[in-house]
Order: sequence, then structure tokens, then C-alpha cells
Amino acid sequence: MIDHPTRVGSKTLRVAAQALFAAACVFALYAALAPDDGSQGLLSRLLPWDKARHAATFYVLAGLAAAAFPRLGYPALAAGLAVYGLGIELLQAAAGAGRDAEAWDFVADLVGIAAVYGPLTVLAGWREAGR
Repeated sequence: MIDHPTRVGSKTLRVAAQALFAAACVFALYAALAPDDGSQGLLSRLLPWDKARHAATFYVLAGLAAAAFPRLGYPALAAGLAVYGLGIELLQAAAGAGRDAEAWDFVADLVGIAAVYGPLTVLAGWREAGR
């Protein structure tokens, strides 16, 4: 029996989102732990404030996570990403690679996560109320 084309497409998109999410997590970890060479990368030029870069990074990660793992609830995804962000800060504190762990970086991560899951949670509530 052949799957419905929509299901096949959904699964393909979900697998692609999972691969993108994993790659984005690896890149974010690398960027957070790599020694700061003082060069201005593209993201640093677009968002010169460090906290904005944190929020933007976790905004993207949260969106990719929602697409990659649609069966997990937003609270679980948010908690997982919060632990990931906290882990990065703890690794920065332990690594001693010229990177500073800051509580406000973690707060900025949470802002990025909330900017995705807050509106999605409200929309899901409205959909449920309309049924």
C-alpha cells in the first residue's frame, strides 16, 4: 500500500527540519565555544548587540525545533532549548577559551524561545476554543 502523498511530503519535510535543527545546534555550539578572534562575522554586523544575537539564534532554533518535532508540545521543546542554552553558558564558563558565560545571555536565549512558542501557544489555544 502506498502512503498518501501528503504524509510522505510531511515526513520528508520533518526529516529535513530535523537535519537543519541538528546542524543549527552544532553551529550554535561551535560559535559559542570557538575563541573570539575579534573578526566581525555577518551576524555580528547585522546584529551588533550580543544579546540580540542570542535571542535571534534561539528564535531560529525554536522555529526549527517546532517543525522538526511537531508531536512534542511547546513546553517540552522550550524546556529542551532552555537546557541547551544553559548548557552552552556552563560550557563557556568551564572552557576558558576566552568566552564569558553570562546570565543575561541565557535570558536572551529564553526571550528568543518565548518569541516563537508564546504566539504559537496562543494560536493553538484559539484553535482549540473554536472547535
